[in-house]
Amino acid sequence: MSKTKEDYITRYKYIGNIERVIEVLQNQRLYLDDGSNFNDPFELAIADDKKDINKRIEGLHMLCLTGGFQAKLMWSHYANAHRGVCIAVEVPKAAAYPICYTAKRIFCDSDIDKIIAKSVDKMKKRKRKDYGGLSRDKKIALIKDKKWESEKEYRLVFDKDDEKDLINEDGKWFYGVKIKTVYLGACFDKNEDKLKEEVLNLCNERGVVVKKMQLSAKRYSLAIMT
Repeated sequence: MSKTKEDYITRYKYIGNIERVIEVLQNQRLYLDDGSNFNDPFELAIADDKKDINKRIEGLHMLCLTGGFQAKLMWSHYANAHRGVCIAVEVPKAAAYPICYTAKRIFCDSDIDKIIAKSVDKMKKRKRKDYGGLSRDKKIALIKDKKWESEKEYRLVFDKDDEKDLINEDGKWFYGVKIKTVYLGACFDKNEDKLKEEVLNLCNERGVVVKKMQLSAKRYSLAIMT
């Protein structure tokens, strides 16, 4: 059965490196991380309090997205202090899971389903999903420290069984996406003219909508330039 528009959901990716933005637009795909370079070293780490060690989960390919394009901290931290962009992409609704935030550390004997259920109970009804069919490793990849809750992250998690649907190039894994809109940061104009022009030309060639963010003159907030 072919998928319909209702089978997809729009989520967002903040990118600070303009050359990387150009690559994403050229290839219509996003890089999948294995977690080794995440800025939170507690992610994918399972604590063993008896041996006083951390065991890391390996073999996963993850696409990290977020729920909106107007988050000031996301622009600051992940889009090169508003010089980068935020890309709106369509991904399969069934594959996009909201991150479960918790204050509890994950141990070898932790009840993962209980941790997830407690987090899901606190989610708004429209965000709730059934994590039951996922492997234990995938579930752990969808759990983060509560201190990161402001990022409102969504994640697509793949393992070796899913690799047939992914793109591998020179040992790196990618996921093909449909790019709907590119939001230019409020400080996008500080980039080199050549790079700015290439981004705009690629968006035009591929029918991608371009919108420019601006700082509100009255509040600590961002808005789309009209």
